Amino acid sequence: MRLCKGVEKAVPVLVVPSRGQSDALRMRRYASMARRILIVDDEAYIRDALRLWMIECGFEVDTAADGQAAVEKCLQTDYDIIAMDLEMPRMNGLDAIVAIRQSRPDIPILVLTGLPRDYEEVLALGATKVLSKPVRLRDLETEVRQALAPV
Repeated sequence: MRLCKGVEKAVPVLVVPSRGQSDALRMRRYASMARRILIVDDEAYIRDALRLWMIECGFEVDTAADGQAAVEKCLQTDYDIIAMDLEMPRMNGLDAIVAIRQSRPDIPILVLTGLPRDYEEVLALGATKVLSKPVRLRDLETEVRQALAPV
């Protein structure tokens, strides 16, 4: 189902396991309850779609409309992961990644972009992974969980 321009929504399915099934399966939906994500995009409808989906997935979610706001929020709040667009006003995603890395070198940053770009450059500046828009929400959830998984 298409949610809005640049974002597609997979229909969420809550699986309630029966007795005897793995605890990992039973806890899948609740595994991220205490994890905080910052979603950064200048398009309000994309921010809202991603925010609602990640809340549904059990995350605590904050949003920012540009890179400057993202940097400021990262200085005030200890996020577990960031999902960020590249092309934004005031401060673009590349500059924001560099600024965030100065204070938080360890935080995973997933870049969501609709522009053709040299992904190696984005990764070299500190992005953990680059995802192309339109991004499927289920795929974003998977990437977020993988980035947060212990090594």
